[in-house]
Amino acid sequence: MTGSDTGRYGDAYGQGHDEPVDTEVERELRVLLQRAAPDLPAPDDRMDRVRERVARTLRRRRTAALAAGLTTGLVAAALAAAPALAPGPSATVLRPATTAPPLPGAPAAPAPTLATDAPGPVAGTVPTSVPGAATSESPAPEVSARPLRFPDLGGVTVDLPAGWSSTAVPAAEPRASTGYVASEPLDPKPSCGPQQSSCGPVGRLAGGGALVTITLVGDQDMAEKLSGGRAVVETDVDKSCGLRGGTRQVVGHRIVDVANAAAVVELTACLNRPSGQTVQQVQHILDSVRTTGDAPTAPGSTRG
Repeated sequence: MTGSDTGRYGDAYGQGHDEPVDTEVERELRVLLQRAAPDLPAPDDRMDRVRERVARTLRRRRTAALAAGLTTGLVAAALAAAPALAPGPSATVLRPATTAPPLPGAPAAPAPTLATDAPGPVAGTVPTSVPGAATSESPAPEVSARPLRFPDLGGVTVDLPAGWSSTAVPAAEPRASTGYVASEPLDPKPSCGPQQSSCGPVGRLAGGGALVTITLVGDQDMAEKLSGGRAVVETDVDKSCGLRGGTRQVVGHRIVDVANAAAVVELTACLNRPSGQTVQQVQHILDSVRTTGDAPTAPGSTRG
């Protein structure tokens, strides 16, 4: 038998040379699988949600970085304020010194006033109060408020200014729940408007209005960095706040005790051309965060 006879009748293993080889079979199978797989389109708001998560992550990292730089300067202030840090009756909020020195090399910031749309903080400083709120040079007017508790947020309690509204959007886990307080009426059933990637109980803020969103941040590193101080940062207005008509956005963090562990409460204030009184009320809410004492529960709460 010659070599040509072997090619005609097949090899010793029974496969003829006229049959398709393995590479051709694999190629045809790959084409069939590609044709059979459906081409599922991405959700319309997928990119909006991705951008919202990225913006939130960057904002938290920026706040954590500023707080880390503040730690060194707070050591001297903490020693000077030792009596103020002494434990008091039923106090679970970690209270540092009420003011924080600017970072080394930062220019001195002028005393802010209660003017509408007061300027933001001087670059390089980490304020502990909302820019535009009253200072020691301009005494704060007394804010009429009542305590309000969010049991779905680990029992976080704030002082709600008179005339303000509140609601809670509970979830299975406290860190997935959200609390809202606003200077205008809130819808108890939050809904997303067109092009909005995050829902809220208010549509467009009226002039001079404010909406404060309260959440628990599960970031132990941030809790450790902020344990010696409280940071308030004026950030760029994100898409969600902008769609509500916001012209300013302030993010503040407070350390509280939730289930015998330190937790970070994040408060994000969206403001639309706020008056001095509105800024002062937002500052009062930030300063009142705690987990102690009895208080009425926020509307929409599911836990007692």
